[in-house]
Amino acid sequence: MSAASTTHICHIVSTYTDDVLNRQLLGNLSCSLSKNFEHTLVVLSKPTRERLNLPNGVSCIELKNTRPLSWRAFRECGRVLSILKPDVCHTYGNTPLAIQWMARRAGVPVKLHQVSPLQASSHSSWLVKTFLSTLSHSTDVFITASSETKRWLEQGVRIPPEQCEIIRPAIDAKHFCPTLQEVNPLKTNSFLGQIAIPTNKFVVGTDISEQCIENLITLIDEFAVASKLSPEFKTNAMLLIAGNARYIPLLRKEVQARNLDEDNVRILGRISNMRLFYKTIDALAIPEEIDKNGTQPIEAMSMAIPIISLRPRALTRRSEHPLKWTNKNGHCRIQHQLLDIFSDMGKRLRLGREARLYVQEKHCIKEFESRLLALYLRGNPSANSNSANTLRFASPSSRNE
Repeated sequence: MSAASTTHICHIVSTYTDDVLNRQLLGNLSCSLSKNFEHTLVVLSKPTRERLNLPNGVSCIELKNTRPLSWRAFRECGRVLSILKPDVCHTYGNTPLAIQWMARRAGVPVKLHQVSPLQASSHSSWLVKTFLSTLSHSTDVFITASSETKRWLEQGVRIPPEQCEIIRPAIDAKHFCPTLQEVNPLKTNSFLGQIAIPTNKFVVGTDISEQCIENLITLIDEFAVASKLSPEFKTNAMLLIAGNARYIPLLRKEVQARNLDEDNVRILGRISNMRLFYKTIDALAIPEEIDKNGTQPIEAMSMAIPIISLRPRALTRRSEHPLKWTNKNGHCRIQHQLLDIFSDMGKRLRLGREARLYVQEKHCIKEFESRLLALYLRGNPSANSNSANTLRFASPSSRNE
């Protein structure tokens, strides 16, 4: 157990390969960097890619295992927990959830688990659900980024509602904000790495880092249909695909099979500066229902980028909501969304403004901090008791949002 004045939090991840969980981890660290909190990151397997740039004051222990899901990794992590004696054990993703059993044996007061979007997929096997249900007895709170995931945990996995907490990702709206750019008629291209992006085209961006191949094929199909329906769209629109995935060679074949060329679809690979990517695109396409994703579109929305996404079939009437909007006829398929904001500049700008306002209201940093720190302070109630009382009651509707 840490000193009474400090709450020690041990964060546990499998590897550095999950970009969504990496962003969640860094967000959790950034909101609790003070003398009242001490952080240690434990990585279950040796890194195979570039390490995270952790904030100052965060300790890191990398275990030299080739696989995170192994008895040796669990045994070593259990030994680390018994030595550190943290107040909070915060695990991220699928494999580290098993560490909560060892945290319980080590007497860690508070055990939190960050549920990843892929872990809470509706296509998850019975084995994944059984794994979550079994280890829920060793976990105090499951943290989700969306009401969709919370509902899946309660109904699909049968986890009690009091064990599920919605903490939506927060965005620094001052950093991710629309930028005023000088119009230069002589500039015909902007560059992302070595890839030239025409400045006179309507550019739709998407990030495939956390997408399955079926979703991307659906998006390409919808883009191809929109191109057939409108020759002007095919000439003046481009789909820009960012992110790395093993199925990229297959994706290139799917693009060619639909008679789309380099002027219609370009694949960038991994982008280190997503803010620059958002400045380049005119709309962000998410080929799944928006609430399942959690973190991906929030930064783009904060920069006033309109969102194109798969709509639920129940959405049949006209809507102006920035995440559920339809065209003037009430149609909401991705092809209709593409053609609608391609042809209507006024609507594109309005949706961008409403998207930024939505982020400022729903993904406020203060709300995010109050909910997360209230959970962290459960591990050491004697530390900052006044702060704990304030944070605990900052948002009484957090579980019901």
